[in-house]
Amino acid sequence: AKVDALKLGTARIHLRLNAEQIRTVIRRDLSLETENRDLGRSALKKLSELASVEQPLNVNFADLFLEQSTARRQFMMCAQLLKHIDADSTIRFLIAESENPATVMGALYLARQYGVDHQLDISPLFETPEALETGGRFIEQLLEEPEYMKYLNGRGYLSVQLGFSDAGRFIGQVSADMAIERIHNLISRAVAKADAGLSLLIFNTHGESMGRGAWPGSFDQRFDHLLSHWTREQSRERGVPLRHEVSFQGGDGYLHFANAELAGATYDAFADHLLSEPNDTASDPFYQRTDLVWDFYRALRRWHERLFANPDYGHLLNDFATNFLVKAGSRQRRRTSGPAGPRSLRAISHNATLQQLGVPVNTAAGIGSALRREQDQVNDLIKESPRMRGLMKLASMARSATSVPVLRAYASVYDPTYWVALSKYASSPDQALAYRRIYYLLQSSQTNNSIE
Repeated sequence: AKVDALKLGTARIHLRLNAEQIRTVIRRDLSLETENRDLGRSALKKLSELASVEQPLNVNFADLFLEQSTARRQFMMCAQLLKHIDADSTIRFLIAESENPATVMGALYLARQYGVDHQLDISPLFETPEALETGGRFIEQLLEEPEYMKYLNGRGYLSVQLGFSDAGRFIGQVSADMAIERIHNLISRAVAKADAGLSLLIFNTHGESMGRGAWPGSFDQRFDHLLSHWTREQSRERGVPLRHEVSFQGGDGYLHFANAELAGATYDAFADHLLSEPNDTASDPFYQRTDLVWDFYRALRRWHERLFANPDYGHLLNDFATNFLVKAGSRQRRRTSGPAGPRSLRAISHNATLQQLGVPVNTAAGIGSALRREQDQVNDLIKESPRMRGLMKLASMARSATSVPVLRAYASVYDPTYWVALSKYASSPDQALAYRRIYYLLQSSQTNNSIE
């Protein structure tokens, strides 16, 4: 069974590219622009025509060594893995920050060029605000393309990935959870509409804490939070079999897989989730009062988007994040290119910094503002709806871990007057001079005012 599942490896192979890296190849080699107001429809059509490659390129390790394009190198590496190591292994090919179906079709074009499409699960990752809004139409457009359907029919299923960590960073974890549940169902509906007998593989990536999508309760609650009973029930009614996968990141790897017994118990809990029957959600008003629910969602999302764009929030995160945390994984804490501010911080660093400061605002905050307009109706919904209560419990648990005095204490470190006061009680002239130097350095700093 292990050989059948993993072939000659000890685990499955996952490769990752950013959508921009594929767009670069498309622009440079084919002079196509994938970005326009209609989700790149013209580029999608052209790439669909080009994707019908009849004679794949024959590459070797010298070609791989000489190639400068990161995207092409990844596909070449897939070809070499399948040629020399294990021809039967499935390779998950993740496209991060996917916002345009033409990017996925570009990946299929490259996979066909190197003759690896038959073993690749090309998997768009929906995590940005744009992707969470348009992901349903994104998949619908892809499923209208004959070449893409030909590829899926060969694989037998559509593979997608949802990123709780980054989604929660951009629009707040509660609103991100609502948006991800919605896109789960929009994609399931699109697969059913295609009427091709396809399954849907959903890989829900999330982290070890509330701010990155991990439910603060039992495993049953955690897995049902990631893939709700309603999603499972709706997909079953549509005749779309679901394949659910999850990630255990960060501290999860140490906590839940520290030894064979813990690892076995963790896997057993996930197997129970996979094999269990979904609860009947017909009576849950969360799925009946869609007007009220989505008004609440939009208000909460806007609150977090304003926070994310607030320069003071940027000062709070950026001035602490650089040296505040231990190194997490192989990647840098912040992106070296692209926009500055909170967006430059990776999800792990962003969430860990908020936790260290004692203010997990991306999970705990904004609920009051979202409730303000129709408070009584939303309060009634919380009382009557298991799904809504679950979302509110997530926010309330994060609020219980919030300590504003801790944040104020950190702010005082950037307060120039604090260092002047310390200098008056210094034990030596040299120490007093050092404190005054910090005072002068902080006079032009905005951090204290931003936090206050």
